[in-house]
Amino acid sequence: MTTTMKGYASYNENESKRLINSGWLPPALGAVKGVALHTRNLIDTNGYFNVCIPLRMILGFGEDFRKIILNIRQELVLVRSSTDNNALFCSATPAEEVDVHLDQICWKIPHVSVADAERLKLLRYVDRNLNMELSFRSWELHEYPLLNQSYSHNWTVKTTSQLEKPRFIIFGFQTDKDLLFCTKCMLIFNNRIMVM
Repeated sequence: MTTTMKGYASYNENESKRLINSGWLPPALGAVKGVALHTRNLIDTNGYFNVCIPLRMILGFGEDFRKIILNIRQELVLVRSSTDNNALFCSATPAEEVDVHLDQICWKIPHVSVADAERLKLLRYVDRNLNMELSFRSWELHEYPLLNQSYSHNWTVKTTSQLEKPRFIIFGFQTDKDLLFCTKCMLIFNNRIMVM
């Protein structure tokens, strides 16, 4: 949900169309046409799918970090939900339990080879034990499961320090979509909010 809402705010129309092969549903396509396009392009006749998700879609530093990361172990940790219902959509409730099985995950990271003169400069830089700054963006999802039936609502956003103060807050509204098969969880309601 966090990546979906961030994508709605960040991607232009061309990026949305280009990211269809990563499982992204462009909002401009609409619900019916978008799901039909996904079914046709992403899933084969045996029910297998193959997607390529750019690093910048799921990790904040991947958006604009263009430097070499030298001698740092990189690790990708995937945390799955206890159920796959929010990742699936079907036209009718299935008769049997449906699971998503990941057969293979390939993490493609470009490796840069430099000339010997540049390699010596990099090794000298490493020998000096200097800190290299790597900007980090944190995306958090705060759900409010029971919203009051009133015209106004105050919601406190907690932060820990000036460094971690939120710069942007994106919020969306959904109802009756969590963990249900026959709903499109990636679709956010288009409400007209007057005062914020």
